[in-house]
Amino acid sequence: SYLLMKIHNPFVLLLIIGSLCLGVLSQTKYQNPVLAMDFPDPCILKTNDSQYFVYATQGNNVNIQVASSSNLVNWTYLGEALPVKPTWANETQNFWAPDVQFHSGLYYMYYAAQINGDSGDMCIGLATSQVPQGPFTDQGHYLMCADGFQDIDPKEIDDPATGNHILYWGSDFQPLNYTWLSNDRTRIVEPFTQVNALFPNASSPYESLIEGSWVWPASNGYYYLFYSGNACCGEGAHYAVSVARSVHGLYGPWEKMGNVLGRDNSIVLQLNDYFNAPGHNSIITDNAGQDWMFYHAINDAHAYDGNVRMLMMDPIDYNGNGEGWPIVNDGTPSYTVMVGPVV
Repeated sequence: SYLLMKIHNPFVLLLIIGSLCLGVLSQTKYQNPVLAMDFPDPCILKTNDSQYFVYATQGNNVNIQVASSSNLVNWTYLGEALPVKPTWANETQNFWAPDVQFHSGLYYMYYAAQINGDSGDMCIGLATSQVPQGPFTDQGHYLMCADGFQDIDPKEIDDPATGNHILYWGSDFQPLNYTWLSNDRTRIVEPFTQVNALFPNASSPYESLIEGSWVWPASNGYYYLFYSGNACCGEGAHYAVSVARSVHGLYGPWEKMGNVLGRDNSIVLQLNDYFNAPGHNSIITDNAGQDWMFYHAINDAHAYDGNVRMLMMDPIDYNGNGEGWPIVNDGTPSYTVMVGPVV
């Protein structure tokens, strides 16, 4: 299989094959979409008991959606993860792009929501839960709030060198940014410092607006910053996943793939004849060390409404574009039966 071909250590390969034969590990085939319903902006998480949860933007009459799986392929829809709206957004209905992480016995969910009133401004909030499926409870105040939809798409990550807690975010034609969280992860460190990590580029395909930061330390020693643009959804959906990388850690500086390779784009995943507007990804590593990208896409082949963004998954090849630059599947969403993750 593709997966086993990518494992070069013979001892690891023998261990995986033996475990599969003994039934300790399992590998399940899949075909996209893995969840054929509106489930946009997915964030994937593995729990300590080897269960998987994925969280999504509002839809299907709930604020924040959640589903669970034991093998990353067969998903059970659980419904609502945030049943009670925060007091600062209890009169609006825009709850977007949750990022859920587990720290010291607690699940932290960073998300964006539209603040009460007529401004339409989006803010980033935090809710917590003792169990991965929720219910999550908002902490009662937002972390940041700006005009328009600049403050969306949070992504929290810890710096392994310092232990600092870092929050990436950004959209509304502005740069992708990061700042520092307090030790308890509930507030932005004061004085507020906003560091620009990556800038839009209107001359590059899919980059006049960039969003959906996913910072990922790959096993090859690079940090990758995956991001999406331009228009996620609706009749004018025009969306793809691009990538930048850093050799210096999660603070950058970030080099876009296109700039390094002399291309006009940094795309690792874009549309094909079966799926349109793939994007807003998260990543998880299976038990064989293979990374998988989870993302949403619109299934044009089955004439779904343009606002239905379904849950998808595909493997990442970190040398698929050469010189340590990744590609997802063949650069487009898979649509045939594929060999799935080892779990």
